Amino acid sequence: MLNDKILNFLNKVLDSSLPPETKNEIVRFYTLPRNTHVRPMVELPEDDIDIGPVTRPTAKDEYRKLHPMETAGDEAVTETLKGRI
Repeated sequence: MLNDKILNFLNKVLDSSLPPETKNEIVRFYTLPRNTHVRPMVELPEDDIDIGPVTRPTAKDEYRKLHPMETAGDEAVTETLKGRI
């Protein structure tokens, strides 16, 4: 079932200073059969995975991030004039 490489790897994982939860998940991942309905945490998909195009910040977004005081002032002026203009 397990070849020597995986067995040696699992022995080193168990002898390491990793947290027990991590050790358990690694061992479960390598020892569970592939056709089981129980999936180890390594294979479980995250709920918040956002698959889609890559969005990059605009030049204006980068400028606002680099100049927070100016951004705060602009937002204050915008909020003050909101509804008047």
